[in-house]
Amino acid sequence: MSGFYKEAAADDRYKKYVQKFWILDNSHNSLTKPAGYALPNGCCTIVFVTGNGVLLNLAGKPVELPAGVYLSGQITKRTSISVKPFSKAIMAQVKPWLPPRHIQYLYG
Repeated sequence: MSGFYKEAAADDRYKKYVQKFWILDNSHNSLTKPAGYALPNGCCTIVFVTGNGVLLNLAGKPVELPAGVYLSGQITKRTSISVKPFSKAIMAQVKPWLPPRHIQYLYG
């Protein structure tokens, strides 16, 4: 699992904005990686998906995320994540107050 799942701490200059990064790398595998789980943590997440995408199960509802960039609100329940073949997801767990602050700045 260590080759597939990695965590990285945010650089000190970004710690007030980013809790941590986590990476699910299935980019060299021709099979879908079985589901792992994201647990509620109080953070919002910016998700960068490359390749064929990821599959989520949010409270019993399947959600497919093709390649792209996504902003997720706070997770309130355990969420399963499967990574499709030749795909990678990089998640930046940002502090819960960061997205509203920057949205207000951009549109306020």
